[in-house]
Amino acid sequence: SKEHVNINEIIEDILKQKANQFDHSNIRVVKLIDEKLPNVFVDKHQMRRVFLNIIENASSAIEELQSDKCLTIKTERNKEVVKISISDTGPGIPKEQLTKIFEPFFTATRQHKKNKGAGLGLSVAHSIVDQHNGRVYASSYSGTGATFIVELPLI
Repeated sequence: SKEHVNINEIIEDILKQKANQFDHSNIRVVKLIDEKLPNVFVDKHQMRRVFLNIIENASSAIEELQSDKCLTIKTERNKEVVKISISDTGPGIPKEQLTKIFEPFFTATRQHKKNKGAGLGLSVAHSIVDQHNGRVYASSYSGTGATFIVELPLI
């Protein structure tokens, strides 16, 4: 069921929920939150699932690193969309895999023994964002982390 929602509140709620995990793994969280972000008309629970899936993937990608482990979350209005960017300082996603990451059962992290995911998180996130007439995409350069961007329409 859709309602007018402040995306910042969903993000803050997830970050509070995961704070102990971030502390334990020495993951630094940088928040670049637009305080004047307009509300969007979405299903709050489904959107929470989208951001939780992306944030969990990002934290899994950097958890095992020895160097700077940083998760950056930015919210902003960009013309007629609310744009949410989630970036990590992980190993990145190889260029040839970027087109496949939203496919069901695809996982770029299969080699990590701790990751027991089914490869459905990003597929589910893509489907939910699609149902909200938004879009989700990623950019990455191997060795420099990844950025996932979710754009949700204001109207």
